[in-house]
Amino acid sequence: MSILNEANDCHKILVRLVSYANTICSELFRVKDLIPEDFINPSNCCKDLIFDYSYIPKSESIDMKINSSRELRIIDMKIKEKYERIIWRTFQVFESIYQYTKQVEEFYDKIIEGEYLQYNAETLLVDVEGKQLVCETLSFVVRLLLLLDILIPGIVRERILIFVLRHKRSNEFGDLDKIIPLVKRTEYIVGSSKKPSNYPDEYLKRIHVNDYIVQMAIGRMLSDDIYNTTKSFPLPDHRSSALSAQGSLLTMILFLSPQTLNNNISFMNEVVNKFFGDCWIVPIYIGHCIDLTFFWDSYKSARQALQRVVTPSHIENIWKGHQQVMAKCKVELQGYLEEGGMTDEKVMLNMQKLINCQRNCNVVLRWALLHGTYPIKKLRDIFVKPKYHEDIIDFLLETAQFEFELKRIIGNIVKEKPLQWENLKNESSKRMKDLSNYFNDENKLSEHSNSGLMKWCLFMSEQIDKLDVKEISSGKSLSKLIQAMEEVETNYLNDLSLVVVETVRKTKDMLTKMFRLLNVNDTVRGLLDNISDCSYANELLSTQVYVEYLQQIIKKNPRNSLKLRSLILKMSSILHLALLRMMQAKTDEQMENVSKYYSEVLVNYVQRVLEVIPEQVFLLINSIAKLQVTSIPETPVFVEKKDIISFALFDERNYLAELTHAVSIYAEGILAMETTFVGIIQVDPVKLLEDGIRKALGRRLKNMFSKTLQFKIKGNLGETLTQLSELSNQIGGFSTSFRYIQDYLHIDGLKVWQEEFTNVISTCVNEECNSFLANGLDTVNSQTFIGKLTSQIMSIVDYRKNVFYLSVANGWFYKDGKEVIGYVFMRKLVSALSVLGVTGINQLCAFKCVKELNDIITTVNLIVEKYSVFNQMTQNFNENKLNEQNIFKVIDNGLSVVTKIGRSLIDTLHNLGTLQLLREQLNCQLCSENRTKATSLHFALKSFDQALVHDFFENPNKKEREPLIYNEINRFLDVAGFVPALSKVYITCAEGGDQIASVLSSFILYCSQFFIFDSKYQTLMLRPKAPVPYDPYVLAVGIVTVFRQFHPSTMWASFSYLSLYVKGVMTNCLTLSKQIPFIIFQLCDFMTSIIQIGGYDKKIYDSLIPVSLLASLNQPN
Repeated sequence: MSILNEANDCHKILVRLVSYANTICSELFRVKDLIPEDFINPSNCCKDLIFDYSYIPKSESIDMKINSSRELRIIDMKIKEKYERIIWRTFQVFESIYQYTKQVEEFYDKIIEGEYLQYNAETLLVDVEGKQLVCETLSFVVRLLLLLDILIPGIVRERILIFVLRHKRSNEFGDLDKIIPLVKRTEYIVGSSKKPSNYPDEYLKRIHVNDYIVQMAIGRMLSDDIYNTTKSFPLPDHRSSALSAQGSLLTMILFLSPQTLNNNISFMNEVVNKFFGDCWIVPIYIGHCIDLTFFWDSYKSARQALQRVVTPSHIENIWKGHQQVMAKCKVELQGYLEEGGMTDEKVMLNMQKLINCQRNCNVVLRWALLHGTYPIKKLRDIFVKPKYHEDIIDFLLETAQFEFELKRIIGNIVKEKPLQWENLKNESSKRMKDLSNYFNDENKLSEHSNSGLMKWCLFMSEQIDKLDVKEISSGKSLSKLIQAMEEVETNYLNDLSLVVVETVRKTKDMLTKMFRLLNVNDTVRGLLDNISDCSYANELLSTQVYVEYLQQIIKKNPRNSLKLRSLILKMSSILHLALLRMMQAKTDEQMENVSKYYSEVLVNYVQRVLEVIPEQVFLLINSIAKLQVTSIPETPVFVEKKDIISFALFDERNYLAELTHAVSIYAEGILAMETTFVGIIQVDPVKLLEDGIRKALGRRLKNMFSKTLQFKIKGNLGETLTQLSELSNQIGGFSTSFRYIQDYLHIDGLKVWQEEFTNVISTCVNEECNSFLANGLDTVNSQTFIGKLTSQIMSIVDYRKNVFYLSVANGWFYKDGKEVIGYVFMRKLVSALSVLGVTGINQLCAFKCVKELNDIITTVNLIVEKYSVFNQMTQNFNENKLNEQNIFKVIDNGLSVVTKIGRSLIDTLHNLGTLQLLREQLNCQLCSENRTKATSLHFALKSFDQALVHDFFENPNKKEREPLIYNEINRFLDVAGFVPALSKVYITCAEGGDQIASVLSSFILYCSQFFIFDSKYQTLMLRPKAPVPYDPYVLAVGIVTVFRQFHPSTMWASFSYLSLYVKGVMTNCLTLSKQIPFIIFQLCDFMTSIIQIGGYDKKIYDSLIPVSLLASLNQPN
């Protein structure tokens, strides 16, 4: 029974194991780029909570320390919430590696014990597919561990495992105890010039594979060509390329037999001679390579065997030979790539020459690319000369283009082969029949009658009709027919007419073409694919030196992007390597997942290389913008005849045309690429160009915002206005120029501009807002230009700069009446950042409000916990024990507490009030913009909002409500500025209202002594010579905002405390005929302002405090 028979258990297990290993590798490549930076270089806040294996012996004391610290517990919880998903995913890769090694060990133990009746170790390694699968499964045991050590540093692996260990749930991760030692760090450091003496021996001792199987596999690989690849590279000089895949497997499996590497010099000499005589940089998996001179340095026999070939003289001879071959191939490629150099006829005629050329090119490229980054400088300098990498890339691009054209032509021939075959067969058969009629004996009058030739032509026609393109024997038959025609042509047609000779000759040519056509089949296509394999260079070509040179080539001539397409198709051989066994295992889901990943890798590489085109385009756009803004004024609608010449500007417009033409050339270069499938992803050049333009535009906009909005002086209004004006001019000019060249780029410029502008603003706003969320671990360093601008605006309206908010003028002003933040500033802000930017600042202010509110509530709770007076006040109030006589003692006790800590609470409330008033300003500007620029939308939103509110109040018990409608309309209302900031509920506070009421009542009384009501400006003003320089109106807004987060009863409870205090003072004063203290009038004015700002019911307030009585009394001067 063949091992590929699906009924064979060995087949199923081996194929699934190799398929599983390929899946693990692709997931390993994915997660290595997703590992959080805090697990690579822990930040200050995380370094006490992310541990390596040193945690294990000290776990109890460390856990006790964390549990005893509230701050550490909070940060630990945030780390878990933020990183749990990706850490769990990475751990699953570690677990999969362990499971794979375990399954391989168990399978070969069963093979040795004879549990599989069909196969034992010997018969398994005799089968063609069996020996391949055995060697692949064994090599993946080593590959996975080496790739793990190369891609994820040991200390990072340990931190991930300890994170999982600390946060695991009960009965979870049953194999964790076995995975921990498997992925423990090694002493190997990627990029280090020194290798640990026992590496990778000690590392690989963590796994146990049956040594008999290992030795059998090593022997089989040394004696056999297990992949039968020498047919692709039959020349002896090409042996290292032919056996490259097998050599990679052998290298991995030899690490499982250190005694062979150390003590068997004759065997290692044989290995080096066969596999590594001229190539010692070995690819281990999809572009990841190891240097045998480095990895075999600690193995005595292997080192000695390799030292015989890795010598300066040998390296020089190898490179000279490759240089000669490369020079010859360049000449051949130049001829083939010329127009008409490769046609269907020429390809079929010169098939072997073309394949030989392809072989030579790929052998040279393989050696040059692998050894071009050779780590030992002394030996590398022998062949790596100036422009070495440039020459290799040029040669690689020419080879890729040659292979692309060759495969395209052969693909077309194979596709059209049946039709061409039938046409040629029918035509040649018809010609022979016509000749038989020509020689027919029945035509007595003809002097050309010849019964022998007639019968021969008729026989040839019949033989041609029997030919079948699907029959193998057709080739032999065609060969005989052609030979027969040559004999007849030579011996019997000399005395006949030229027409007969020409007919026979053309028929022979048709048969010859049929013979060549028969030799072009899928086998040839498979041979070309094997020869053109470039999976070894995937990582090498991604290095910066090669990417930069590819970009330079495209920058010189944008149409060279066609060569890049050919290169990517050549690099797509990584898909074949990864998916072959998955297709045999029929694991469709994993196959789709893996193919998608490698396809994305290739597409990302294309985008990375081609991003030079958008960058060059934007350099030209900068020049166009500068020209249009400074040198070419906008032409008015009507121009007098005498002034036309002044608008002509021939030189400037000629330069503008040159720049525009250059833009179109770059666009045409990338658009010249045809739509191509890279793996399972379709690469559309139009979309590729648009995506590149979008990315470059996003970067330009972000840089423009960040570089322009740099505030050297904190809170400087003049500097801020200047920078906003500068930004507005830059954005305006850039936008105009971008839309000007949209037709030359074949994109919708306005749409792209608006979407990318929106994306940049939204990304920065989200980044700022995310820093306030529960899992934000780095709020200090997350500021973007939106955050910096918001902070600058907050600094401008700082009360310490004698800036006050005037409610009658709806803005901030200096004492001399000069406007600070108002209509002018808001217009500048909209001009620079658009409505979207203003909305972003508004949203960020809302998040800041949430933070301030949380700080206030936390502060109040700490005050209540520390001082019992407020709980007593609340308890007495709830039990109706407070009255006008005993309120003084309670309020005075609270006032004494607030006097100690009032300044910090005032700061927080003042910041909250400033943010709220700033939001009101922003909402006002948004509403104005919406009303003037989108009038229909403005009134539609307004009507819809009113309708929803009316429906809600008219039918409060209605159950059939669509929450999505409210969410969607609320999003529009926020952008349109319809939502008043002072009515916004930021946080849900179901409890704590009593404590807030008691503390804020004392706080309001404390603050009232510093404020007076100014009848001229109709607002609260700071009392002259007040010890605290606060803006009373702003502070009142902050207090209203706090009350808004609770039930309205909280505010009235606070005012009830104060009303009792006011009544008590007034009663005593009237009883003792004393003048009412001025503090009472200040308190009432402050409370009245809070009522007005909050829009509370004035009647309830009048029922609490006898305002009419206060009005009848004379206020003291």
